[in-house]
Amino acid sequence: MIVSAVFGSVLFACLASAATIAAGLVTQNVTPFDDGPPPGRPPSAILIVAATAIGAVLGLHGLTTADLAAAAFGTAFLVACWCADVRAGIVPDLFTLLPLGAILATQLAHGAFPILLSVLVPALPFAAGALLSKGRGIGWGDVKLAALGGAMVGLTDAIVAMGFASLVCGLSAKFVAKRGGAVAFAPFLTGAIGLALVLRVVLA
Repeated sequence: MIVSAVFGSVLFACLASAATIAAGLVTQNVTPFDDGPPPGRPPSAILIVAATAIGAVLGLHGLTTADLAAAAFGTAFLVACWCADVRAGIVPDLFTLLPLGAILATQLAHGAFPILLSVLVPALPFAAGALLSKGRGIGWGDVKLAALGGAMVGLTDAIVAMGFASLVCGLSAKFVAKRGGAVAFAPFLTGAIGLALVLRVVLA
């Protein structure tokens, strides 16, 4: 278990570090939307430490090497989404559709067709929000991120995570709105998905 925890923490730390760099490269020439959240500096060190802790916890709970690696890559993409949204107010398809496609292909190849519900159901409310707001309140990147979250943690946990993220983001937005600003949604979504990923293993 200790060896797995060490392996998990190192793997998660390395991939999270790479994710912060990748987010910077992808967004370096992106001009933020005028009505979007102001560009900021993501807490890269904190995200790497958090990913390291997730890797240690999952390693301690006996995940196989394959499952641990899959969780590490998934967490790295979440970190990349967080950083990209804070830097430029976007959630690039590279960081959502690539891992989502990989998870879907793997699950469907093994006949796990319920994965489709896990992907679609959490994303539908966000898709409705994106349509109603014309992408200004909730962006399509957030929709794809919600779908990725469903694929990573399953239907029930994803619904709880998305609801929690929306509640916390909504409360935060009220304070920010008083100053005439907008809030990046991806950090709330990715944080909730990461928490759900840990809890579903710890509480299993």
